[in-house]
Amino acid sequence: RNYLPSDPIKFIDWKIFSRTDRLIIREQHAQAPAKVAIYCDISDSMNWPSPETHKGIPSKKEIALRIALNLSFLHKQMNDNVRVHFIENDHLIHVHLFRRLSDILDSFSTWVSEAFVLATTRSLFHEKTNYIPDHVYLISDFINLTEKTFSLLPGQAKKIFFHVLSSQELEISWINKKDVVFDSSPLKEFFVQDLFSDDYYA
Repeated sequence: RNYLPSDPIKFIDWKIFSRTDRLIIREQHAQAPAKVAIYCDISDSMNWPSPETHKGIPSKKEIALRIALNLSFLHKQMNDNVRVHFIENDHLIHVHLFRRLSDILDSFSTWVSEAFVLATTRSLFHEKTNYIPDHVYLISDFINLTEKTFSLLPGQAKKIFFHVLSSQELEISWINKKDVVFDSSPLKEFFVQDLFSDDYYA
């Protein structure tokens, strides 16, 4: 639209002005919050390596849960709607709905106190609302996933898969290092940038 004297100068489109000598304002539109669903596999294979046999080495479940919380925190900072779904042996067993950033921090404190065993989630959950996400993450080692697991994922959403491996895996030479996030300090928190720029497999 045309510039008005009350408009901030920073919103003037100077490229248009250089071509047309007209002052045009770029109007700012609030972006609608996205609906995000994070599916976290907590099947038996994700419990490896166990703290009894590999002291100080986080299990694949712990790594997956830390990724889920980091993604949740990132999306809540952008005011997105976030739900974390736990999958165990092809069943949806629980859903966390994060309404505020403090909910994510509270969950992190609880999960750390439980050593990421998730003792509070052991009940089958039947979702009552029609939540159709725009973006879906699946975090898993992909050992116990079947066709039924993938049928739980919403069909039309953009999907991003995180393949979780432990530093104790016997053979990981097949991994394409360009597409993988390696962290030499396994308990370090990290955010993954530009996830929506392209389909990403990590």
